[in-house]
Amino acid sequence: MTKIFLNSFSILLLLIVNSYSGVTSATQSSFTISQIAKSLSHSSNNTANQQSNNTTTSSIIDTVNLKADIQADAAKFGLTVDTAAADILSGIANTDSKSVSAALTSLSDNLTQLDDDYVSTPDQNTIVYSMAWTDLEKVTSYDGKTYSSNNNVFSATGTQQSRGKVYVNFKKKEIWADIDVKLTRAEGATSTLQTNYNTGTAGFTSVPIVATTVRKFKADGTNSWDNFDGINDTMKKNATTIQDVCDGCTGLTKAELIDNFNHKVTGGNTGDQDIFFYGKFTTATSSTSGLGTIIVEGGYVDDGANEATFAGTIERLEASGELTGKAFEE
Repeated sequence: MTKIFLNSFSILLLLIVNSYSGVTSATQSSFTISQIAKSLSHSSNNTANQQSNNTTTSSIIDTVNLKADIQADAAKFGLTVDTAAADILSGIANTDSKSVSAALTSLSDNLTQLDDDYVSTPDQNTIVYSMAWTDLEKVTSYDGKTYSSNNNVFSATGTQQSRGKVYVNFKKKEIWADIDVKLTRAEGATSTLQTNYNTGTAGFTSVPIVATTVRKFKADGTNSWDNFDGINDTMKKNATTIQDVCDGCTGLTKAELIDNFNHKVTGGNTGDQDIFFYGKFTTATSSTSGLGTIIVEGGYVDDGANEATFAGTIERLEASGELTGKAFEE
């Protein structure tokens, strides 16, 4: 996952709006990795085989000596220790949404890329970290940036939710994720779309594991690269600019990116209504819970609006929390 939870996550874990009526479903194509970077994939058919098991992880904040446990897992599975991540996770005192979001923001992903077509199979050594359907909540301030309090992109009364399962095999040193989302846009066809996103498999060589993913979800239920440079947890670079165009995207301009993520379709405007998606996941050891976050964004401007105007309209929704892990069972 270099640009997917790895170039094609992580995660995690956990969009979109469609022009269909009612609640529709679409299956996202898998993508490739670069760090859970942008890749982590696995068939969601195996998800149905996940059953409850008495083997569960304990809360990360209940661990008496997390750093010692991290060292022990590193020795057990032949991994190194990401000391920066260990320091940050050892300092967590709460697992509320704000605390989890702040901790994850400070972590750098540390996955390794595997072949894009490699698919891992869950076995008795696989731990599944799950997040049930969780409401995505409006965020107007994040990491020194402000976001619009309007509800022009995401409906204030519609369903905005995500859920996900992250699969981690410490013995094989592999991680992948299945993510589902339900989003309702404010303009255009306001029906809720439920869609699934399967990441590709990534590798890891250290603990704690930190995985990130980024994607663009289109209004028709499909997904593709976000086309921003690098893996960013927001479209917004600062108050008046958005992230740079991806390196190698020859001919692509910021004006086109603004059109992609613009949700204004009234008054003769023709925004594509794509949704920016970002996910991040971490787990310190094979016996502790995971932490995850899902973020979605979109903007709302008249056709031809400049970059500063678009940046000022970006709306952001987020869900962050603790994910309990359970041993996988057929």
